[in-house]
Amino acid sequence: TRTVMAVPSAHPTDHFSAPPSISSSPSISSHPTTFDYSFERNILIKLFESTNGNEWLNNINWNTSVPICNWFGISCIESNTVIESLQLQNNNMDGTLPSEIASLNVSQILLDNNKLHGEIPKEMWSMEILKGLSLSQNSLTGTLSSEIWLLADSLNYLWVNENNISGSIPTEIGSLNSLQWLWLDNNNLTGAVPSEIGLLTSLRSLRLHGNNFSAGPIPEEVCGLRGDDVSTLEWLWADCGKNDCRCCTRCCVDGAKCAPPST
Repeated sequence: TRTVMAVPSAHPTDHFSAPPSISSSPSISSHPTTFDYSFERNILIKLFESTNGNEWLNNINWNTSVPICNWFGISCIESNTVIESLQLQNNNMDGTLPSEIASLNVSQILLDNNKLHGEIPKEMWSMEILKGLSLSQNSLTGTLSSEIWLLADSLNYLWVNENNISGSIPTEIGSLNSLQWLWLDNNNLTGAVPSEIGLLTSLRSLRLHGNNFSAGPIPEEVCGLRGDDVSTLEWLWADCGKNDCRCCTRCCVDGAKCAPPST
């Protein structure tokens, strides 16, 4: 049975269910395999070494001869011949993400609430089947790459909130046709909120608060996602004092003290 780790907690209000592919807790596969994962094993060992794996809260079977589908936080499918996801949230990972991680053919990477720092490797934006990326609650820096458009046909959720990411939101983000959850709050993002977010017609949750965006209203194209009977955008959070937002479901002050907009 496949099990997957918990998602980053939502605020008590506007709580919503996570993507259906994510369930509750990390696991170790109960079906040992002899499938040759030497390539993937080398990449995972690189991750282990670059994030101080000996000090992880749980590193059961990592960096051993045990098949990697039995390593903590690795989820495999198809009789353990395909690695599906890497799920190591809340695990005291301390270090940087190696660029080699992008060579894993996985659909989910969940590494939130650790001590990761440095930049998100640019190679990760070209992981062809990546459906979910959660790097929330770390100390990551750098910018969001314009190459994010390479995930247009796959990415379902992107959670990079509560880091130190800077720069502007790339306009190419409007190419992410399948995106449903976009959490960018509590970073150091600047510039204008791009109107191209209004192209994300599958979007359910958008969190923008706690950044340094240019003063001005949230684009009408973004508000348009909440403007008709067929719209899917249910949750929109922003700093309404700086970015007037007639369509927000929560208005925040300095990335916190979020409440329904006054009427």
